[in-house]
Amino acid sequence: MPVNTGKDNEGCFARWGKVGHKYHYECGNADSMKEAKKKAIAQGVASGDLEAVMAQVKVVTERYDFVGNKTSFDFDGVLTTRRGRDKLMATGGDVYIITARSMANMYQVYKVANELNVPRSRVISTGSNKAKIDKIKELGIRAHYDNNPDVIKQLPGVGHFFS
Repeated sequence: MPVNTGKDNEGCFARWGKVGHKYHYECGNADSMKEAKKKAIAQGVASGDLEAVMAQVKVVTERYDFVGNKTSFDFDGVLTTRRGRDKLMATGGDVYIITARSMANMYQVYKVANELNVPRSRVISTGSNKAKIDKIKELGIRAHYDNNPDVIKQLPGVGHFFS
């Protein structure tokens, strides 16, 4: 269970997993976020989570990536192209496929994800573009490639138009 970041009515927060205590920090302040993430990791250690213990070791040895390197790709119009697949393969960090397709239409998406070695846990069907945008924000994606200009407009600084 990794450190998750998000935003609620009190501001930005970090927590261990999806249900841990929220450690709020000043949005946009990297040092404040780093401290909140350290507290979230400590919570995971206190709960006996082995992954948290390993994360704490990385913090102590200064090898923990607090910013995170999450990149997502839309499927239709992006990963259905050779150029889109090549872009995904050249991307480091955690790669996600986030599509507005419904769950009933995911066979081809899962097939391509398997070919590109994207774990199924990082292949997300949202059912709508609004839900896709919300999911990208929730996950803290740093770069999202999409061929829909309306999606890109809703993701300033994160969305990258793919044509």
